[in-house]
Amino acid sequence: MEWSEGKEEIKEFSTIYSVILAVEKGEIDRAIVPIENSIDGSINTTLDTLAFDVDLYITGEYILHISENLMVKKRCKERGYKNYHFPPSTDRTVFKIIVARICGREN
Repeated sequence: MEWSEGKEEIKEFSTIYSVILAVEKGEIDRAIVPIENSIDGSINTTLDTLAFDVDLYITGEYILHISENLMVKKRCKERGYKNYHFPPSTDRTVFKIIVARICGREN
């Protein structure tokens, strides 16, 4: 992992809440948890746990660059598909660009 330069031992936890509590209890020295993502925005579990349940501080930031992919069946244009479903948080401009480029129509 580039953030640790291979010098850190990686330990997995099943939930964001449990990893934050592990730092609080001293079971691990530090953790990386999501603050926000491109689909849902703010991650309430992280923010609420840090604000109300523990006495910890954010000491750094790691930005993970991601790419999202649109998946469609082949030949959506030729088959005349007219229904496109995106997460509610999808920006309207992004939606229009995707539909125009992938399926060859404006919405």
